[in-house]
Amino acid sequence: MLRDMGLSVPQISRLTATAPFLFRSRAQMSRLPFHLSLLGSFEKLRSVLGRSWGARLLVQDVERVVKPNLVFLQQCGLPDCEIAKLHLLAPIALLEPEIAKEVVVCADKLGVSRKAAMFKHALHAVYLIGPGNVDAKMDSLKKALGCSEADLRVAVCKMPNILTLQLANVSHTLEFLKTEVGLEVQYILHRPPLLAYSTKKRLASTLRAKTSEGKGARKQRS
Repeated sequence: MLRDMGLSVPQISRLTATAPFLFRSRAQMSRLPFHLSLLGSFEKLRSVLGRSWGARLLVQDVERVVKPNLVFLQQCGLPDCEIAKLHLLAPIALLEPEIAKEVVVCADKLGVSRKAAMFKHALHAVYLIGPGNVDAKMDSLKKALGCSEADLRVAVCKMPNILTLQLANVSHTLEFLKTEVGLEVQYILHRPPLLAYSTKKRLASTLRAKTSEGKGARKQRS
């Protein structure tokens, strides 16, 4: 069956090493061509099958679950290429349809426009933390950052994955930005990637580089 998909012997060998569960049933193997077509390449398929949830790719019913979810995501405004990228990160198409809809509704409530490039990242973030946990995470982030919900939503719309950051890391980085760098919370919230830096060394290096660029630009203008 794998040869019928156009896979070479070396590819089959690599796929078998990555996902030995392939041979549990012919029904599971029969779903491979669909996902290969959806993802667009052998390497992407192998990458997905090698992930912790990879086996679900072949277990979930394509006609009852996956295809209806793909149609729903298209109706949400996501083009096929973005759906394929999302399939690599957050397999929303493998969720039961009602849960997939909950993920989208939750992303909508965050204020991220479906037309925005960040929408797929909002879906990814909601998928990772779970629709039922988003409100609690928003409340925790508000307390950690000492900001209003409106200000936090500004940051979330710019970088939805802020919701997936560990609160301890956010608090640590925020304190460093405020005390060592002298930045205001409002400034940081309008540049949420600053909160994702994991070490003081990397953050300080980046800020020094940006400061040097700013000085160079001012010299050129003067």
